Amino acid sequence: METIAPSPVLCKVFFDRSARQYIVRNGCEVARFPHGPENKVKAQWAAIDHDRPDVYAVARELLAGDVDEGRLIRAARLVTLGKVTESTFDHGLARAQVEASEGNRSPVTGWPHYLVTHNLVWSCDCHDYQSRSEASDRRPCKHICAVMIVQQLMNRESAQMSRADEPDRATALPASVDERGSIEDMLGYDDEPTKKPWYLRADPMNRKRDTRWQFQHNYGR
Repeated sequence: METIAPSPVLCKVFFDRSARQYIVRNGCEVARFPHGPENKVKAQWAAIDHDRPDVYAVARELLAGDVDEGRLIRAARLVTLGKVTESTFDHGLARAQVEASEGNRSPVTGWPHYLVTHNLVWSCDCHDYQSRSEASDRRPCKHICAVMIVQQLMNRESAQMSRADEPDRATALPASVDERGSIEDMLGYDDEPTKKPWYLRADPMNRKRDTRWQFQHNYGR
């Protein structure tokens, strides 16, 4: 009988009124933070970091841009839950679907998911993005942030795979003078260097020879 591994229990943030503390739990306690809005945000980030450190790292980098922190935290949660589906990224273009919360639908298509695209600018057909009072308000919604995170994760994975395919230059030591031979030998053009004829070989005694005397000696006058 095949055993299916249970899905990991994701962290949730609770507020303990008696202790006036935010508690991060996933069946057991992970962390505690004092009362206060800034500590609630810290608890939410701690939950993401515990569940998906890779998602946490990318989301924190995106926080440096013009992104609302609350939307970014919810976006990281969407990625952790696997809500981003059918994502495609190609030379700066992006297209992905993000599952809507239960009971919600796109105000544009009526489907139970939102369509996120990128072609020079990001766009989403969710209520948050479509109901902006100003058309110039291009701040990403949580669905766009989620697709941004997925895109960065895929880029990192691709870069790691490329590095893994590269030869290990640290172990490829340069050949010694005796081993180098000719360029053709190193590139594998010849299995064996061709021997030079006797008249092109170096004189092992390093002496100059009188070619006229040698001719007369061998063949007579």
